[in-house]
Amino acid sequence: MVRFRVEGGLQRLLHKTSRTRGPGRFRSKKKGRVLTPLQKAQLRLEREERKIALNQAVEDARNAVWEAAKQMHEKFQTHTSEYFYRLVLQSSRVASGKRRTSRWNAFVSKEMRRRNAELSEGNERNRVSDGEVLREIAATWKTMSEEEQIAATEEVLKELSERHEDQKKGAHTVPLQAFHDARATIATIQRELEDMHARTGVEALLFVARSETSSFVQPYAFHTSTRLAEFVHAATQSTMSDFALKMEGYCVAGLQGIATNYIQGLLNLKKQAASLIMSKLQEASTRGPITRMYYVNFDKFITERYGIVLENWPLAKFRAPGDICSRPELDILIASWTSGATRFRSIFSSSPRGARTRSVFVQSFRGA
Repeated sequence: MVRFRVEGGLQRLLHKTSRTRGPGRFRSKKKGRVLTPLQKAQLRLEREERKIALNQAVEDARNAVWEAAKQMHEKFQTHTSEYFYRLVLQSSRVASGKRRTSRWNAFVSKEMRRRNAELSEGNERNRVSDGEVLREIAATWKTMSEEEQIAATEEVLKELSERHEDQKKGAHTVPLQAFHDARATIATIQRELEDMHARTGVEALLFVARSETSSFVQPYAFHTSTRLAEFVHAATQSTMSDFALKMEGYCVAGLQGIATNYIQGLLNLKKQAASLIMSKLQEASTRGPITRMYYVNFDKFITERYGIVLENWPLAKFRAPGDICSRPELDILIASWTSGATRFRSIFSSSPRGARTRSVFVQSFRGA
């Protein structure tokens, strides 16, 4: 399912009042250091050298991570090297400062487990967000001495510390991390585009699609005004959601996959058209079953033998569906047979099966 987001942003923008931006603060002009052309050239050279050195350092770091990922692949044999490479690079960017678990949190955890264990089956469990329960636990905690608090929370404190350590060092799911990262980034970009459109009137169009089937990210389309949606439809003959789905198919399967899908669809249409024509021919026959449809010398093998003529062939050339390589022509052919505009007709005549029936076929075909 394509996630299509535009109305919420537009409604929010419509309620905004147009304001003129002004300077937020006053800055006094400062005289900069006047450099000679030689000094400027020297600074420019230093910046270039620093940039080259930094890029090389980043490349060396990436190569080191890649080598480590290949070693992890050889050691664990569970995922590809690319998977381990992304696993290392997608580590959390949150500060890793460790906060010690407090005895108060340990006591709350202990009391909540005790209270929930005493409940009978079917009753709603107590939650930490329940202010009344938390106040009762706090009142009990205040009446305890420091020694009693330590004795009551020692074991629970160790248990909570071990749980936090497990959460810190536990294995992560890379596709899930990538999904949350993409979702947060897309939301940020959309807010920035909406604000930019409100400030400057500049239009923006955003499409998001995954590049592999293991990703959880759904196709996503966003535009700042309906004129962009109209432009996409006029340029591609597709809606925003359809275009996002097609882009996802290209990103996942590539051009070869799209070509394969097109060829397979074309073959299915040829098969459908041939089967439909053969069934219509069988229905029109009054002189026994027909085992084969002839497109070359139709008047000789079909009209003269079975007394059947063809009316209103929709295409410029009469040929077998297997020889048609245009999908629009196949669509027209199938639609014409399905609607009954093109049909077979049996001729009930006592005349010889010769030139007369052949002329009937020719006249009928030319009248298409």
